[in-house]
Amino acid sequence: MHVQTEGKERDLPASVELNAYRVVQEGLTNALKHAGRADVRVVLRYRADGIEVEVSDDGAGTGQGPGGRRGLIGLGERVAVFGGRFEAGRDPRGGWKVRASFPTES
Repeated sequence: MHVQTEGKERDLPASVELNAYRVVQEGLTNALKHAGRADVRVVLRYRADGIEVEVSDDGAGTGQGPGGRRGLIGLGERVAVFGGRFEAGRDPRGGWKVRASFPTES
């Protein structure tokens, strides 16, 4: 697993930090369950107007595992509360990607 930080790290509201953590947690859990022997990458992008988190893998998972995608639905709902954006799906380069952005006040 690789973890990368982009931008200037800064303090964020505790609620944003918790929900960004939950996105990473679910992304890692899904990679473990569905991606097989894959390389996993976590990126935290600090921006002037918020933070974006991304978890991607290069596995061969189909996204059709035994789960009902409730975890991803829940993440989308969490992100929506903050007025952010959420996406999850096959990465055109291969593997799977989960990305969420949380806006904050500058």
